[in-house]
Amino acid sequence: MLPGFYGASSSLVVVVKETLERRGVLSSIKGRIRSEVFAALDDKTVVKPKPSNETILINDLIREYLEYNNYNYAAMVLRAGIEGEHLQGAMQHTHTIRPVLWSNSTDPIILILPRLLDSTDTYMQ
Repeated sequence: MLPGFYGASSSLVVVVKETLERRGVLSSIKGRIRSEVFAALDDKTVVKPKPSNETILINDLIREYLEYNNYNYAAMVLRAGIEGEHLQGAMQHTHTIRPVLWSNSTDPIILILPRLLDSTDTYMQ
């Protein structure tokens, strides 16, 4: 566990953990903490900072990659975590960048970038 956790010795932490497990309450405590963390993340009263343009673009590159590889559930979870207006802005960025980078490919941009670096390296030699 965490040695010196709030001044307690690591053996005390182990004993408390084992006692809570034996009483059958440790899993419910973990579940309650997990639930509270998710509730705090979903709290609508807390104003979340606006993500930077770079973050929005990277999120959309990841989303595009997930959808391309049919990781639809993961893409759906990512979309749910991105606010609506930010998602729309990111999609505009990737649609603007695609023709500039590689107009004849339907691959996600995140897969095109390494190819561009490889082709640029051969020209730079």
